[in-house]
Amino acid sequence: MLPRLRRPGAGGEALRHARRCLAIGEEHGIGGWRLAFGYEALARAASLAGNPPLWFRSLARAEELLATLSGEERDLLAADLATIPVPE
Repeated sequence: MLPRLRRPGAGGEALRHARRCLAIGEEHGIGGWRLAFGYEALARAASLAGNPPLWFRSLARAEELLATLSGEERDLLAADLATIPVPE
């Protein structure tokens, strides 16, 4: 998981890190909960950056992947997704 940056101007930095995380994961065929949390990080970064379209797409993808998880992985992701604010 990526750190949760909250300082002013951190949105761009958060987006860069989240996109890089997903790119590395996709390059190496990583899936499951790791990919799901990558999209959670991208949705959180998009929220911080004030990018509603990216927030919506990333959150939707994370929720699709949530449906494929079970147990603790599902519970942790669901709890994290519930804390991502709607971008302003």
